[in-house]
Amino acid sequence: MPQNLKSKIVSNYIRHITLKKYDVVHALAKYYNYHSYLEICTATTGNYFHKIDRSKFKRSFRLMYNCPADFDDGLPIDYRHSGFDISSSIKTIRDNKLSIDVCLVDGWHTYDNAFRDLEFAYDLLADGGALVVHDCLPPSLELASPNFMPGLWCGVSYKAYVDFLLKNKLSDYFTVDTDYGCGIIYKKRLQPYAGEHQHWASTKNHIREQLAKADGNYDKIYQLITENKIQSLNLISVNQFLENFVDSVDLTLLRKIILWLSPPALTRLNY
Repeated sequence: MPQNLKSKIVSNYIRHITLKKYDVVHALAKYYNYHSYLEICTATTGNYFHKIDRSKFKRSFRLMYNCPADFDDGLPIDYRHSGFDISSSIKTIRDNKLSIDVCLVDGWHTYDNAFRDLEFAYDLLADGGALVVHDCLPPSLELASPNFMPGLWCGVSYKAYVDFLLKNKLSDYFTVDTDYGCGIIYKKRLQPYAGEHQHWASTKNHIREQLAKADGNYDKIYQLITENKIQSLNLISVNQFLENFVDSVDLTLLRKIILWLSPPALTRLNY
């Protein structure tokens, strides 16, 4: 078999066995016995409600903004907004005292929207709950553009993620090096990888100072965060995640083995 064809087959196979954000949601839900799920997305970013096994939850909700009036994927949209303002839904959810165990945050990837979504979602979390935050480690500067670009676009959700952790002095979080970076932020629950890397507290002042010096220059910001990704993101590998949550990740044995053996550069991408 020609080498280029073999490489293409291997690459195509790897992209289908990558640990995905919804795998992370399912693993956390099973491991911690979570009962309620919220997805924050738009019609073109996030929007993985169809991949979530909603039978595993007693309650599941979807909040979608930047959603055209004619958008319909055949699945329920509990809170729907044609624009970017979701304040009315925030009020309704708070008034109804809705509490969420696990929330997938994968909305519009501009800074203001990404940071707002994190604040809103974290506030809704029940004690012991978790946020699963997508696009925390874009694989290239091109995909990390602060401005919308058609096709693959991670935007600056990664910067909002770091700033959110920093602003709220959070330490119970980690980031799985898969699917463009899947961040997990716990609320009043100790995270299981405190000893894996240098703690956030020992690097936060340096990161804060350097981010301030970057002064909105996203080329510098991207370089700073990616060069310090192990410490600033409390980054763990897919293998480490599987070792801790292996019985909770609904993957076939073959897929787990392939993930364990795959180079990080392959497992981190979601094609």
